[in-house]
Amino acid sequence: MLVVDPAGTVVAANARATALFPGATGGTWLPDVVPDWLARAHRTVVAGGEGSPPGPVRGPHGPDILEAHATHGPDGTVVWWPSVVTDRSRARAALRSDTDGNVCRTLNTPLLTGRHGDVARWRPSTPRRRCGCASGPGSGNRA
Repeated sequence: MLVVDPAGTVVAANARATALFPGATGGTWLPDVVPDWLARAHRTVVAGGEGSPPGPVRGPHGPDILEAHATHGPDGTVVWWPSVVTDRSRARAALRSDTDGNVCRTLNTPLLTGRHGDVARWRPSTPRRRCGCASGPGSGNRA
């Protein structure tokens, strides 16, 4: 948790926040201790009031990808809740970039034959027309 006043001065930081941003201690200026994308998001939240940002902000921080949620404190401060989402982001990107052929080859292994429909329901963005395997049981398409 990182508590920042509207002017951009860090008011308080818990151990997790100081582990992510070592310079984030009371009295430091936010743009000096956090990535640019988070400092910009803070300015946006302060300028936009209660409704901004509508969701979490995300960006790089060294080798990691961070996500930060903002809440408004009762005294005008903004409380940032940063978390590392690198593994989750990489897993989603790998799933999105996976070709239908790879999915189909995996599903047509002896243990998973006939499971194509389950994955199509689980991954609804997969265009079935691009799929090179059979679309149902009894098709005879075996690995």
